This record gives sequence, structure tokens and C-alpha cells, in this order.
Amino acid sequence: MLKLADMRKTVFLTTNYFESSLKPLFAPRSLQGRFLYTNFPEEESLGLPFFMDGSYRITNLPGLKGFLIFWNENNIQFSHNSGQLVGPIIVKKNMQFLYPSISQMGMKIYTIASYDNELAILTENGRFFYGTLGLLSTSIFEVTPEDIDINNTALMFIGVGFIFVVTPIKDPVFQAYDFHICIINIQKLLQQSEIGLKTCKAELLQGNFDKTMHILDMSDTLHLYGVMVPQPTQNPIPIITISNPHSLGLKLKMYEDGYTYDGNIKFKINITLMQQYLSGKAHDSFISNIKVPSLSTITLDLIDRGLSCIDLQPPTGLISIGCNWAKKIIIRNTLNACTKDILTPVELQKNYTYILEKGTYDPSFNSRLRLDLQDQAVIYDYEELGCPQLVYFNNPWKPVIELWEGSRFVEVVTTEFVLMEKNGMHTYNYSKNVGGANCKSQAQNWTSVMAASTTKNYLAWTREKFPRVKSFLCSCLLIFLLKDWESYRLLVVSILASGSQGFAWSSEGPGPGISRATVI
Repeated sequence: MLKLADMRKTVFLTTNYFESSLKPLFAPRSLQGRFLYTNFPEEESLGLPFFMDGSYRITNLPGLKGFLIFWNENNIQFSHNSGQLVGPIIVKKNMQFLYPSISQMGMKIYTIASYDNELAILTENGRFFYGTLGLLSTSIFEVTPEDIDINNTALMFIGVGFIFVVTPIKDPVFQAYDFHICIINIQKLLQQSEIGLKTCKAELLQGNFDKTMHILDMSDTLHLYGVMVPQPTQNPIPIITISNPHSLGLKLKMYEDGYTYDGNIKFKINITLMQQYLSGKAHDSFISNIKVPSLSTITLDLIDRGLSCIDLQPPTGLISIGCNWAKKIIIRNTLNACTKDILTPVELQKNYTYILEKGTYDPSFNSRLRLDLQDQAVIYDYEELGCPQLVYFNNPWKPVIELWEGSRFVEVVTTEFVLMEKNGMHTYNYSKNVGGANCKSQAQNWTSVMAASTTKNYLAWTREKFPRVKSFLCSCLLIFLLKDWESYRLLVVSILASGSQGFAWSSEGPGPGISRATVI
């Protein structure tokens, strides 16, 4: 519950209460409230102030669409965009405007229930209101079901247009309660009432994304579609909305796509989704960080859908914007110690160990000679690494990194990667230094990356640490290191891939090494 703040104080509601794609903080001050946002670029602007008349309960509707309901016994308000705009829900009678809000009717709200795009309200004097929630058509109507006993009564939607009403009744003999259960069929109730409902303007409203999650991979496009069939002589206007336009951009094309068996025109809406960063339609100050994964919903609705379209609920889908978790990085491993009968999988799974000689590793990952260390035995993790690869003495070596989606090979990864020995071994050299690579700017290196990171190991360098500059004048040595090779003397190499390609390295002497390749 939110409490009205003192004029000299600001009260914050943590983001844990919200499941929308935006992350608001609620800051009521005096008799007005507004939302603040913690993530860029939403943090650059505040939600518009709205009137508060006491403590509010907040209901966050499922589906990540940003639908929020604020209510107390005197009033109820609604936001369709995570608190950026908050306003009262108007009351209608016979399709005509009656009151700007339920607070002006002089009644006390007893309880409410909500479900996707529906809202039900029960007042303390037993009056019952029902309405639809939407972008442009949020309103409630009074309907009259059978008498509802107001005695610890609870409301709950059990489906579109069906409300479950439960009232506990104390047993006169035993210390127990019976329950009086009533199911309200809203569609039937509206047909019996005299509120002047018109026929729904659309016969069909569908989308191939309804109740599903789709993944929009980095730099990819996602193609979806919706279908709308108007009723004869009607001209409904479809609208596509996304809950997180800072991360998700879209292009739309609607056209006639044949006829139904009844002769009605069928319209198809082609939807192309891309990262807003790549859409070319938004200012930089509006766009979320492309390196940060995010979520958004997409909804196909009708403008002014209203009560008459209860059975025509807007299709909604969830879009995950970021890396596709069905994809994985695999190091090509055709030549390894097992295929050459140097080691066997059985040996490697029996706590196989190898020795890191003192002076060859630095557990602080600063590549410094540490004479204070002792030889260290390392257990080889066969389950994670598989059989170690072989690299012939004095031959060039670099990992060949493959991208797979499930069991399907996609491509050999050609983007930049960084590589570090997992235990801090530093018995390798780079093929060129900064001067030899003709760098025009300071190159990134593991020392500077770890110094700026709270993670002080081989996990410190991530894609967020890599500068995406338009002119790669050696902002990193990777581009040059992979072109000019010196002799390599590493005999046994095991690589754990976590995302991309990386530094090439050579060994000063034979020995095993376990390296982690990270796509940046």
C-alpha cells in the first residue's frame, strides 16, 4: 500500500512491485503523485502529476503491458503506460458520460478485480460496475447482477467475461466456514441490461504472436503479422502498441488480403520489429542502451474497442530483446588429445589433474612473475571442457569459434573476442605491441579492464566494456593480432567459450592451458 507523503517528504515504492518493462519509482508529494524512472532514458523525464486523495493500493496487471490500477475506498485511477499518464476512470450510463470518476458518485469501493483488459468494481452498498481497459477506451458501466452480499466478499476473474464471487458464511454450529459461490457471466448480463451496447465493429482480430514469447536477437529483425476482419458496413481502426519503445522499434504495413467465406474483407498487418537503436527513427536521447537486454510487449487492439467486443480480446505477445539463449558458442575441436589417443575421456573424468609450475601463473591475473607461489595442482573439468585440443609445436594457433542454434550450425563467428587463461597463466606473448600495430589510440588491455571492474578475474571483460567506436583505429589489438602470427608452442589447450572470439597467444614452453573466450 502507498501512503500519502508529508509535504516535506518523498516516499519511494521499490521496483519489485512492478513487472512492466519500465521500472518506475513512485514519489507522492502533498496531494499529488508522479513516477520517477531509474533506467536511461526514462530517467530523463518524470511521469505527469496526478491527484491523490489518500492511501492507494496498486494492482499491476499481468502481461508486462504497463497497466496499473490505483484505488482506495473513495476513488480508482488507471495508467496504461507504467505511470507516465495516470487518470480517473470515467463512469458511463447508456453509453453516455455520467461522472468523470466514481469518487463523485458518493459511494465507497469495497473491492475490485482485474483481468488482462477487464475491470470489475463492487461498492459497499452492493452496486456492481464493469469496464474495459485500453489505450483510448477506459470506462466503467453499472450493471445489475443478482444481489451480492457484502460480507468479506471477494471478486476474481476466472476467464474473459466471467467473474467468480466468493462470500464466506460462518457455520452456526461448528468452528468452520462455508462459502457461497456465484459466477457472473458479464456477456449475458450486458445483453439483459439497457446500456445501449452496439455491435462490435470487428468480426475477427488475431495475431500470430498472441500469448507467446519471441526473441529479437542482436541486430536482427523479427517478422510478425496480425489479421483483422471488420463487420459489414463498419470501419474499425486497428492500433499496434509496444510497451517499451525505448528498446523496440517497429514498421507496419496493412493491406487487403482476400475475403472471408461470408464475403467480408480481410486485412493483414505486417509487423517488422527491430531494436530501436537500429530503426533510424528515434533520437539518441530516446534510445535504451543496446548492450542491455530488455523486454517489451506488443499488442494489437482496436481504437474504442468498448464493451461490445468482450469476446474479441486484443492479442498480446512478449518480445525478449537481446541475445538468443537458444544459440551457443562452440569451439571447433576436431583435433584433440582423445582423437590422438594421448588421453581418454575415462582418464579425464577420474579427477585428472595437471600442474601449474610456480612462476608461470598469477592468480591476480596481472601477468606478473610471482616467486612467492608454489606449484599448483589443477583438476581438469571434463564435463565443462571436453577433450583438450592439440596444437602442434611451433605452429600458429587460434580458436575457430562456431555459432550454433540448438542442433543447427549457423556460422563461424567473425566478431571480436578476448581470451584469457583461466588460472592466470602468462606463458604467452602477443604478436604485436601497440606501436607495431600502428595504433592511433590507447588499446584496451586486461590490466586496465580489471582495474575498472569490480570483477578481478577472467570474467571482468564483457561486451559492455568494449568501446563501440565508428573508426576502429586500434581501440583494441584484436583486429591486428589475428593477422600476423609468430611461432606457437602450446601443446594442449582447452577453451571454455562464453560468447565470441579473442586474443591469439603463444606459449614460452609446452604445457596445458585453459582459456575462456568471451564475445565482445
